[in-house]
Amino acid sequence: MNWRAILALSGFGFAMGLASVWGFVGKLELPLWLAIGVFCGVWLARRSPGRSFLHGFCVGLIAGGIAALVQTSLLDTYLAHNPDSAADVKNLPGGLTPRLFFLALAPFAGLINGVVFGLVGAVAAMVVGRRGSPGAGS
Repeated sequence: MNWRAILALSGFGFAMGLASVWGFVGKLELPLWLAIGVFCGVWLARRSPGRSFLHGFCVGLIAGGIAALVQTSLLDTYLAHNPDSAADVKNLPGGLTPRLFFLALAPFAGLINGVVFGLVGAVAAMVVGRRGSPGAGS
């Protein structure tokens, strides 16, 4: 496992967390996460061949968790810049606070990101491997 690459690429989670807190991504969050996943998948396939799904999964898990934790730690600012989310958390059931709700979602955000990044990494490894093999394209 290339933990140095995994931790470095997970920094995208911190950047996305801050960008979402300040309202810079809005409805573009999903396409931006997918673009980051593709970049990470291709980068890992080229520089850390082998275990592509696992490498991508680890990057996505950590990055998604970090983004959610950044949003949770700066929740007041996040809700001020994201009115749709602010409206959604006004009616939480059973005395659940918005901060606890966001904190509870962090592992799930990481898990979803991990699976998506892992799948993208596996596909990227197949594509990069096909291009790099002798006789490819013949």
